[in-house]
Amino acid sequence: MKKWQKAFEIATLKGCDAYIISNPINIRYLSGYRGEASIIVLTENSFELFTDFRCLEDAERESVKDCHVYEVPGNVSLIDFILSRLKGKGIKKVAFESRHVTYEFFEKLKTVVDPFPISNGVESLRKVKTEDEIEKIRKAGLLVVEGYEWLAENLKAGVSERHVEIQLEAFLKTLGAEERAFPFIIAAGENGAKPHARPSLRVIREGDCVVCDYGVMYDGYNVDVTRTFLLGRVSSKVMNVYERVRDVQEQVLIAIKPGVEVRKLHELSLKLLGKWGEFFKHSLGHGVGLEVHEAPRLSISSDEVLEEGMVITVEPGVYLRGEFGVRIEDTVVVRKDGVEILTPIPKEGVLCL
Repeated sequence: MKKWQKAFEIATLKGCDAYIISNPINIRYLSGYRGEASIIVLTENSFELFTDFRCLEDAERESVKDCHVYEVPGNVSLIDFILSRLKGKGIKKVAFESRHVTYEFFEKLKTVVDPFPISNGVESLRKVKTEDEIEKIRKAGLLVVEGYEWLAENLKAGVSERHVEIQLEAFLKTLGAEERAFPFIIAAGENGAKPHARPSLRVIREGDCVVCDYGVMYDGYNVDVTRTFLLGRVSSKVMNVYERVRDVQEQVLIAIKPGVEVRKLHELSLKLLGKWGEFFKHSLGHGVGLEVHEAPRLSISSDEVLEEGMVITVEPGVYLRGEFGVRIEDTVVVRKDGVEILTPIPKEGVLCL
């Protein structure tokens, strides 16, 4: 069964005759088209993408063969054109992506059809990756490996966090990265205790613990990695926390396999962190694919169970406010007998001198 057919099956189980896909990420997943101003409509026997003249050529070129691309006339809105076609076909009950439409969009739907909200429909299909998808993430992973080597050479005392961020992004794009996966985190010293710190003009100093969280997109697919660099001589406390986080991450990776409840992994990380566990307050990880943050979410409150082919991050951390932070993260594939690491970067505790 093809992707679009699996998506339509989700709608049919709810008694719907059509499924409107409006999330650009899901449109790309189903059709291959990565542009804007478009909507997909799925029915039992049709897989149709609607767009305007600005995007028509790209949509025709990028879309898979069984996706029929239609140009919407300039004198009518995209949704009005689609609703007119649905009405002409006598379609009544229509599923839509409830998390990705405006209230105005919903109100228009109600004037013509019986709309049925579906949350995380296509997203549920995206959780388990094909080998083709994994290969794209693997290639993105090779780029961040080179990014690590650049950091090991260029992350030095006397430069600002912002300088490192700008130069690292430029370097990765020259290697072939389509785009950065998210705004990079380069956080030195006390800034490392902020999990989502924004790079600042704070100058990196000898003895700093520097959290570097970065990732890239390759052919639409993302990868996410974090390494914490130790510059020069660091305190025994920093080294103790670093080694604990590193060892915890390694132990959690060993525990990953199909059928494992993600909350059990989070509980394991907290147990292994010991006294440092109270300073680990975010989720253990998340899914990665067309979006850098997608299902499943590896949190203590999640009821998700790992499946073979899922691509996830594992990123325990310890954050001591006003002092420093340590996080180590890899993107991995859940395989039958364990994990395949897609970000094969050293984590012995790099000392940049």
